Amino acid sequence: MAQLLNAKWDSVHHYAFPSKYVGGKFRKIQFRWFVDNTWLRYSTSKQGVYCAPCFLFSGKDENSKQKSLAAVPLVDPSNIGKTIQAHAVSKLHRESCEAAHNFISVMTGDKKDIVCSLSSAHKQTVEKNRKILVAIVDSLILCGRQNIAIRGHQDDRSNFAAILQLQAKHNTVLRDHLEHGNPRTKYTSPEIQNELISICGEIISKTIVEACNAAPFFGFIADEATDAATMEQMAIVLRYYDSARSRVYEDFLCYANCSATTGEALANAFLENLETAGVNLQKMRGQGYDGAANMAGQYRGVQARIRQIFPKALYTHCKAHSLNLAIVHASKEPLARNMMGTVQEIAFLFDYSAKRLLQFQASLVEIDQERVEMDKRSVQLSKLLQSTTCDLVQAATEAEVIKTQVTAERNDPLVWDALYEKAVSMADSVDVQPSLPRGGRQKNRPNAPAQTPSEYWRINMYLPFVDHLVSKIENRLLQNNERYVIQFLLPDRVVNLDRQRMDEIYSVVQEDLVDDQETFLRECGRWKTRCESLLLQAPSTIENVLQDLPTELYPNVSRCLHLLLSMPVSTASAERSFSSMRRLKTFLRSTMTTARLSGLGLLHIHRDREIQADVVVDTFARRKNRHHCVAAAKLSPVSLAGGVQLVAAFEHEFERNKIKTT
Repeated sequence: MAQLLNAKWDSVHHYAFPSKYVGGKFRKIQFRWFVDNTWLRYSTSKQGVYCAPCFLFSGKDENSKQKSLAAVPLVDPSNIGKTIQAHAVSKLHRESCEAAHNFISVMTGDKKDIVCSLSSAHKQTVEKNRKILVAIVDSLILCGRQNIAIRGHQDDRSNFAAILQLQAKHNTVLRDHLEHGNPRTKYTSPEIQNELISICGEIISKTIVEACNAAPFFGFIADEATDAATMEQMAIVLRYYDSARSRVYEDFLCYANCSATTGEALANAFLENLETAGVNLQKMRGQGYDGAANMAGQYRGVQARIRQIFPKALYTHCKAHSLNLAIVHASKEPLARNMMGTVQEIAFLFDYSAKRLLQFQASLVEIDQERVEMDKRSVQLSKLLQSTTCDLVQAATEAEVIKTQVTAERNDPLVWDALYEKAVSMADSVDVQPSLPRGGRQKNRPNAPAQTPSEYWRINMYLPFVDHLVSKIENRLLQNNERYVIQFLLPDRVVNLDRQRMDEIYSVVQEDLVDDQETFLRECGRWKTRCESLLLQAPSTIENVLQDLPTELYPNVSRCLHLLLSMPVSTASAERSFSSMRRLKTFLRSTMTTARLSGLGLLHIHRDREIQADVVVDTFARRKNRHHCVAAAKLSPVSLAGGVQLVAAFEHEFERNKIKTT
């Protein structure tokens, strides 16, 4: 097409134009018209003259008043000279020549076409909007991670607005947007905030779900609590072993509102939220809840209803709760209960008076020994049970250690003598002397006969309390389910792995193994030989074993250990998420919706996870058809195809009219 516009007819003076009889004379087209007006073209089929720029770019048809030289050829040689002169100065011709010149410039690369120009302008708009949105997203991520309240009573004086104004001091694009931008497209409204927070939460939860689904098995931990708006909220946590990072995780997934607290309603809500998040429920092998009836009920509790659907998901009562309940039940011994009641009344005495509390704290600072004792009040076993890396074997082992130690101290008279001397010393500091209670026919308290105060308190308080505590530890912390037999695959216990235990392990986990029983038994034999031949110290936890285990050589052993490790030990992760919920949804922020709470909870709890603001903006652009303002522009293939078709149509028209160009 460019050739048709630029080509010159150098041999026009040699061309024999046909003569026509017009006005009583034979007339023909003169070659000098083509020399003086290089834009003229001759049509051999029509035997007439065209103006090339007007023919291509004027848009005139055969019914137009200015059709001559543009839509139809000029065939009358008698008046063609004056017509050409008039046409050369016409507005139509000037505009067509300008259009032709622009077309040639575009085709030769001297100028950008309209599509590229529009695309360039659109690209600049997109880049500007993305810079603004990135600043907004960064502000929301900062507020979410640091638990900074986003909104206030007035949006223009909120923390979110203040952070944006601080960024605007160093960001001219953001400053111009905040000061002069269209109020309808500022992207700072509460609705846009909720959408961006939700996207950030979805990015975090997606990475958690992907890692969970990549693991062979996972455990499910959940709990429910009431928030500041007296709404029942569920916390959902996933426990799994990430082979890529060689670590066991208990990751908070989301908060969810529950309309009822019955076992059926909670079970349906848990499964629905897990399925919505994309979790592969067929890999669920463990459940962890507290001991509430609606959660742990044998027939209609959450664990029973979930096991009806997923029979392999065994229930584990929270071991941290079990330890606490063991101590609480042991403290129900009458003398221990009375002592705890007295201590509680004394604590209330200080707690209800700021003046007395300050004096008590000052006295602790002055007495180093009492302050050190107060710092030791945490129990190491309780901290272990609340750890995310603790497994059921480790929990049972440490509980057995505590039971053995307490039993040994119970039978050691020297331990009681030391305790009694310390109690006498404390009583003497407040002028209280040890004595025997009054005798008589009391039936509501232990009253075994004794000769000395020491003997009386040992028989009636110390021994019953310790015996009760040991019994509760054994019943609550050392109860084993069928999968505990897998512990004999651990290197430090493999010496006790015989054929009978191999058969027991296979019967328990056969549906989750990759080979038949014979292959499994041979693999267990090889594993036992390998562990016994290792000279290095054998790892003591399942997590440490999996870190060094060659999975390709022992696939069934690996799956067995993954299965046992995926079972929850405690619900401490869910409890910690409720602590975060109470920091997020306070009485001043009680109108927060569950979706916003869940997004902020993911940002706050998983504050160490990296979130790319550009990824958030890309997801935001794909929603609600926002490509025109924040998505990168691309030259449409349809536009390019249309331009090619237009050029082809013009060239076809030239060929059809046999217009001379050379």
